[in-house]
Amino acid sequence: MPPLKEKGEKTMWKEIWEDLYGRPLFLCTIFLAAGVAASRVFPQLLSFYPASLYLLSGFLVLAVVALVSKSFPRHYFLPVFLIIFFILGIFNFQRVFQVPGEDISNYVSPHIIVEGIVWEEPRRDNNRVTFDLKCLGIQTSEGGEKVSGKARVSLYGGGEKFSYGDRVEVSGKLSLPPQKRNPGGFDYRFHLLTREVTVLLRAGGPHQVQLIGSGEGNYLIAKSYQLKKEITNLLEENLSSREASLLKGIMLGAREEMPGELEESYRRAGMAHLLAVSGLHMGLIALLVMGFFRGLKVGDKYAWPLLFFVLIIYLFLIGFKPSAVRAVLMLFLGAGGYFFKRDKDPLTAVAFAALIILLVKPLWLFTISFQLSFMAVLALIMLTPFFESRLNFLPPTLKKIVSPTLAAQLGIMPLTAYYFYEVSLGSLLANILVLPLTGLVLGLGITGLLGIVILSPLGQLLFIVAEVLLVYMTWVAELISGLQVTYFRVNPPPVAWIFIYYLILLFLVPREEFYKGIKALNLSQINTCLNGYGDKALKLCLVIILLMVWLPAWQGQALMTVVFLDVGQGDSIFINTSSGQNILIDAGGRPLFQQQEEYDYISDYVGERVVVPFLRHQGVRELDLVILSHPHEDHYGGLLSVIDHFPVKIMAAPPVEREVPLYQELMSLVEEKKIPLLYLGSGDRLKVGRDYLIDFYNPPEILFQGTPSDINENSLVFKLTRGDISFLFTGDAESRAENYMLDSGYPLKSQVLKVGHHGSNTSTGESFLEAVDPVISIIQVGQNTFGHPSPQTMDRLEEKGVLIYRTDEKGAVTVTTNGENINIKTFINQN
Repeated sequence: MPPLKEKGEKTMWKEIWEDLYGRPLFLCTIFLAAGVAASRVFPQLLSFYPASLYLLSGFLVLAVVALVSKSFPRHYFLPVFLIIFFILGIFNFQRVFQVPGEDISNYVSPHIIVEGIVWEEPRRDNNRVTFDLKCLGIQTSEGGEKVSGKARVSLYGGGEKFSYGDRVEVSGKLSLPPQKRNPGGFDYRFHLLTREVTVLLRAGGPHQVQLIGSGEGNYLIAKSYQLKKEITNLLEENLSSREASLLKGIMLGAREEMPGELEESYRRAGMAHLLAVSGLHMGLIALLVMGFFRGLKVGDKYAWPLLFFVLIIYLFLIGFKPSAVRAVLMLFLGAGGYFFKRDKDPLTAVAFAALIILLVKPLWLFTISFQLSFMAVLALIMLTPFFESRLNFLPPTLKKIVSPTLAAQLGIMPLTAYYFYEVSLGSLLANILVLPLTGLVLGLGITGLLGIVILSPLGQLLFIVAEVLLVYMTWVAELISGLQVTYFRVNPPPVAWIFIYYLILLFLVPREEFYKGIKALNLSQINTCLNGYGDKALKLCLVIILLMVWLPAWQGQALMTVVFLDVGQGDSIFINTSSGQNILIDAGGRPLFQQQEEYDYISDYVGERVVVPFLRHQGVRELDLVILSHPHEDHYGGLLSVIDHFPVKIMAAPPVEREVPLYQELMSLVEEKKIPLLYLGSGDRLKVGRDYLIDFYNPPEILFQGTPSDINENSLVFKLTRGDISFLFTGDAESRAENYMLDSGYPLKSQVLKVGHHGSNTSTGESFLEAVDPVISIIQVGQNTFGHPSPQTMDRLEEKGVLIYRTDEKGAVTVTTNGENINIKTFINQN
């Protein structure tokens, strides 16, 4: 029998609720964020947009009635407001997600002239200049129209003469940003929407941008850009290039010119937060400014308003980054509590900051900066007292550094694993060695700038000291990031596990400072909370876990999964066999004609940003087999990143040499990693695991020569069979290879055909198609200048009655089979 409770005894859950009930702002913020998140997770709610306004109005009327009515039950007040804020979150998301009819995104065209105002300082990266354009009007073949919205302009070959506030005419190609097209992929369209940008505008050169006016932006923003430029110039004049880029990151959050290897060292060492303007920076600036004012005997009545004036200027300077905005709002609420003699409540301050931000910018909820910033500060509030009470064996100064560092790292660890696929264990040591100097470096940077203006030798001396400290910080970052035991790559945890992680932190760490009278949970307390049934609940949980472990064994025959990734104009196919082997066929890359696309600044966009994240998302830790169909860039380009990130047991390729630097780099990497390399061709058979055989039908022993494309004709062509279901992978093999396989009498018949050479007319001939006799065909194709897939190939497939799936239309195509049946799922569902 469960123990009887004494009358009036409070359960732990009731105490938690009462404590939260005393923080209505915190609860309202949680429900507002839940409404915003629900709109993102459930797109069906977008159709709820008109109704949400009426429903919100109805609950607001109910709230007014509740407030003025004496008969309305008081304990219903908060639930009514929580519902209001949840609906407000849905409404607010839809308000910014639904673009109006005059938005520039409704005028996508390959040739268009857009008039607008340069809405940020142009950013240069190699041969490309980018900036956001506030659109005012368009000119097309049908005439001109007024438009609204913003476009991300990419200009190749110049553009430095343009600056914020200039009115320009840009002629070029207007297109929608790419969406998430693969599991684990990046939704660039939504990413830009969080910055209120809805389209991409690509201009070929400076001659396609005409200046027609200037000085039309916001005066304060224009002045902040001017000040930022002057600060940047002073830093570059007084510091070496590497340290100047580092101090620009610390002071201004500007990392555009920072060397990639330097930024990577800071990230791997767990010191990247020093390069992003955050609450740490805002707090240090507040201390410096308040110290300066108090040194001048300025009273708090005037010092606080002056401080916020300085912080607002600083926000303009750094571009209103979420972490900085959060810190200023928390300081603002703290100042209000100070003036009105109210107790400080950090949780309410965090909630206030999040509430204001989400009301104005609801899409910021989904940005990495917002999530890292708020999770870090919540962890600092909740966990720092816990560590301080248990690290009494440390010197007080060291304890003050270690406790918040541990708290923050525990708070953001799942997010860094989820977004960056890495965890740094050296961050604690790095921050102990560096964190005390951060405020000093920031102070030296600010006073050095003032010193240069007032007394140049003094400013130069301060910058010399700052440079010495910056060199030391970089040495620490490089030292710790170079230690193999302090940094390792991980696969992203499932979202459900992230929530479980935070629940464990919430319930297992004492929080006497915030929830008075509530201790850390243990089994006896759980038993009490569950009215004496804790032991049974624990046993039930163990049974459920056991069922989850054995569930796959009860699902009958295991499935083989084949995913045809959308890598644009290229091939990449991932196979997970029913016995657990991981096979990767090609990894995409950039064809030569795509060397100046939106992601030109990334040396290996497809491998690093598409294939590797997909493999991480699939939980892949190593690849049992990598097959390179043939040495063309759109098939092997991404393999360099894949091999760098994942151990590979065996690699197979056709015996074809190619004397180009990128391919030679790939072969050097294979040799460096000591990956066994097999050169295969027709008649070869490869066994994968215990149950799978791969039969190779091409290239022949004597390679094709003198054809229009020898490399394509010598592609590996092979068949993988699972029970009664076969997959034929053809690479870019063309007519000569197809005729050779037909003449050789190979058993080509397969239910699933990877259409050769992206649907080219020189592949998938009528006789070859007759021999394969597929039920399903997949064409891996993207934007190209070759006319792929050709109408003739499409006609042959349609006349044969073959189902056609194109990655440029459907995104990634996933085919699963148990050896008897086939199931197909496309990442982008289209009718």
